[in-house]
Amino acid sequence: MKIAYIFAYFGDGGGAEENAFLLALKAKESGQEPVFIVSTISEISKTRLQKAGFKTIILPMESSFNVFTVVKSAINLKKIIKTEKIDIIHSHMLREQSLAIFAKYFGGKFALIRTFHRFDQFNWKMKPIMPMYRKYTDAFISISELMNDYLKDNGLDEKVHLINNGVPKVEAASHKRAMGFIGRLAKEKGILEFVKTNINILHDNKLIIAGPGPDFEEIKKIVDENKLDVELLGRVNGTDKTNFFKNISVLLLPSDTEVLPTVVLEAYSCGLPVVAFKLDSLTSLIKKENGVLVDYHDYKQMGQSALGVLSNLKGYSESNIATYNLNYSVDVMWAKTYKLYQSVSSK
Repeated sequence: MKIAYIFAYFGDGGGAEENAFLLALKAKESGQEPVFIVSTISEISKTRLQKAGFKTIILPMESSFNVFTVVKSAINLKKIIKTEKIDIIHSHMLREQSLAIFAKYFGGKFALIRTFHRFDQFNWKMKPIMPMYRKYTDAFISISELMNDYLKDNGLDEKVHLINNGVPKVEAASHKRAMGFIGRLAKEKGILEFVKTNINILHDNKLIIAGPGPDFEEIKKIVDENKLDVELLGRVNGTDKTNFFKNISVLLLPSDTEVLPTVVLEAYSCGLPVVAFKLDSLTSLIKKENGVLVDYHDYKQMGQSALGVLSNLKGYSESNIATYNLNYSVDVMWAKTYKLYQSVSSK
């Protein structure tokens, strides 16, 4: 089975790109033939795909909806599919899915799957093309229970399949007593407000912050002026990321919005509890055996709850590792996705 993962831009560190890369690795491991069709790609990602042994095919894709260029790209995509003998196109974004739909409309023979990572995909502009959208897409993947309901509410119910994202296990068996945050240091992630609100507890309780972003300097200024026990790591990856998880015992998630945050799944994989806001998208992910959900934007409550978890960590490790193994490992994600691949390719 030849599977093509299609991206207008294949960048570094994106959730969709990582999802496709992990699926491609498992596809290759199981004897399938994964390829990547991209319009543009970063140098880091290009090297990464090459090292993994994946063929990358360049297909120019127009960013604005110009009928002439879209049709041209769709015809070229159809040619690639025929030449490369591709059985399945797996898209993660609307533009790429639309291009594949046109390729099918023009006679391309392949199965089309779309994974949804965002909620803001349906509006009045989509209504005229929804019948075509449903007809030419063989399956829709939702990555969370809330996303599953969202897709069904928008008329895709008979083709929707719930497959949670999977992440590689973080090998961090032992942990030091500290709170931790990892992510982009920006307003929507909330870590600046958390620090501002919890200055008192951060004198005596360690917080490790990993990640770059526009709020870095302001956080650093607050930390220095108040002599807080806060360590700013900047961007981390690889071994440094594993060390981050080894050096904390509770993960903070003070974000405004989330769908299925990878960092929570990584925390579960090494047994860490999570303290987050009570967002609709997190209520089915973070249960009482996994951590604590606090009132939205109540940063003080989040700080106090984190201290409570730090003082009583018993039971979280075993429960969270079990949750990871059952729902969020790469093997589980691949097994469900491969089953779907087989189902759509046999039609």
